[in-house]
Amino acid sequence: MMPAPCTSADKMTIHPFWVIGSIVLLGILMSGSASANDPNNRFILGEVMVKFKPETEANRLLSQAIRSDPPNLEVLVPTRHLLSEKIGIPLKLKQLLSGGWVLWNADVEKLTKQSAARLRGRHSITNIRFKTGKPKPMSPLPAQEIVLNFRSGSRENKVLQAKLTGSGEDSFTALISELSNTLDTPWLGSVDRQANLILELDLKELTLTMAKRLQGLSETIESVQLNYISTIM
Repeated sequence: MMPAPCTSADKMTIHPFWVIGSIVLLGILMSGSASANDPNNRFILGEVMVKFKPETEANRLLSQAIRSDPPNLEVLVPTRHLLSEKIGIPLKLKQLLSGGWVLWNADVEKLTKQSAARLRGRHSITNIRFKTGKPKPMSPLPAQEIVLNFRSGSRENKVLQAKLTGSGEDSFTALISELSNTLDTPWLGSVDRQANLILELDLKELTLTMAKRLQGLSETIESVQLNYISTIM
């Protein structure tokens, strides 16, 4: 009989841990030597798998959660808060996997709102609004964009005006890099006809950043894997 689905603390439906889809092979099955930069090693954007060290509070809570039927994922809320705070990227618990692995994804909506709140203190910005973007291939995450209007005559506005005329590419790239550094997360940028800057998360780089920062939590985390995809022949 198929086991009952679990319900997470974020009120998401958690699928049975062994249900991974007909073409999705979890990263735990991939070779440890696989490079994320290899175009043949595609991965689900915004998702990272984590395995906790045995003698840690996070692993104790995981063991406690799976003793219930269905697992009591509310128990893992403190772990989610702790990991989110330490890596500076809000996480959601997506799925419990076999072998003690836990699948997390980025909370894009929360991260976008947090980033917009930080930008509101920038003097040159006169207006900030949100916009729904186009869904991205290889990503189950919602597409969120931040639309920024800069004060006329400001340095940023001049950069955007130059971008519209087909010049100033280097200055525009530098502006996006500056904003990404300010927000401590990777962003992509474009300009609309009104010289507004449209920011959207660089989901590939965000995923790699999540993995790298989680790997740095060596006191808690034993191993981190991307959620690789492979086509079954």
